[in-house]
Amino acid sequence: MDPTAFKKIHPKEFYRKFLENSVRPSGRGLDHVRKTSIAVNTMEKLPGSSLVRVGNTTCVCGLKLEIGVPTATAPDDGRMVVSVNLGPLCSSKFSIGPASEQSVSIGQFLDDLITSSQVIDLSHLSIESGNSCWVVYADIMCLDYDGNVMDAALLALVSALGSLTIPATTTLSEEERKSNDNKTEVFINPKGETKKLKLYHYPIPLSFIMLEEFMLADPTSMEEDLSKSNWTVVYNNREELVTIYKPGGASITQARLKQCMKTCKERIPEVHKLYSAALS
Repeated sequence: MDPTAFKKIHPKEFYRKFLENSVRPSGRGLDHVRKTSIAVNTMEKLPGSSLVRVGNTTCVCGLKLEIGVPTATAPDDGRMVVSVNLGPLCSSKFSIGPASEQSVSIGQFLDDLITSSQVIDLSHLSIESGNSCWVVYADIMCLDYDGNVMDAALLALVSALGSLTIPATTTLSEEERKSNDNKTEVFINPKGETKKLKLYHYPIPLSFIMLEEFMLADPTSMEEDLSKSNWTVVYNNREELVTIYKPGGASITQARLKQCMKTCKERIPEVHKLYSAALS
């Protein structure tokens, strides 16, 4: 049978013939990650932006700033809202309409990761305690989907945050507020000193799948479609384990998980170098 037809009719059997020899049909090793690149300030009119490629998978992240009100439970902090867009532009597997379950899940994970692991200090987004703060809207769009969008989206978000420039602001004095019905108003000061958002560490993700009994790092779209389980390991540049994200699927053994953690740690120097070069 013609190899192309065999791959289409019996994709798992096609893959197995290669995986049994510890290689993928493309020639890539099972734990080998595709070429990764990071660029920042790719959208001139935004205060922070990035473009990340992992193989053919391409994500852009644009940041917008708005002045808002802090929450009652965190009056000295700013806020961040993350959204991920997976549409027909990046792959025919997505359609126009409400956000897919995958995009909502990834967006929520990224939002929680940035705040819970203290990648940034939200207090740096405060303008006036209890009254005003910066709200960062992070919009991540996948331009080309060829698997492992989680890694590309996280790298894009962190890079964009590292490039974010926060404008200087001024507020009304107490006397001005009294004559303004005690309203709090914030003004952008174009002559004031801007500041960069400080990142305390750099998350470095690596996603895996199980295809039959074989574990593959950085899966392609086709490999994801054939898999029965997927998960993401996240370390940081200090070699600290940040989190392990597994959105369901078949369970994995402790031995395999340790192997994943080892593979992710080996990727730290390369990705940290990419971050540093882009943000320097």
